[in-house]
Amino acid sequence: MLRRQDGVSLIEILIGIAIIGVCVGMYMVIQQMNWASVSKSSKVYRVIGMMEQEVENIKGAVRSNPDDSFPPQPRVVTGDGITLTIDTSSVMNNQSPPEPIDNLVRVIMTAQWGAGLGKDSMQVSTNIARNY
Repeated sequence: MLRRQDGVSLIEILIGIAIIGVCVGMYMVIQQMNWASVSKSSKVYRVIGMMEQEVENIKGAVRSNPDDSFPPQPRVVTGDGITLTIDTSSVMNNQSPPEPIDNLVRVIMTAQWGAGLGKDSMQVSTNIARNY
């Protein structure tokens, strides 16, 4: 004759623990992805701020002394784990053959951060005029 059981069996407890373990594991993976996203967003925000500051520095230098600071000189700026390369190129007109526009230069900024295979980069270009 079978006895009636009034409790929870060992197998039910093990299944419950396994379900809780899977849920906690999924939560931890989602949190890790969230922290990685927040970290990357924070770095991109700092990169954009650094680029904006350099554009303002170039504009200020050109405005205060256009003869000595135009066109801006290529350079590399580093800080906060970010390497910002600033380069310039001519802006060409739409004539045939194209010719460079004298009082206009394109400033190209390339930022790189991170290490190894996780290295990220961003490139921004803008035009700066001698007399604006």
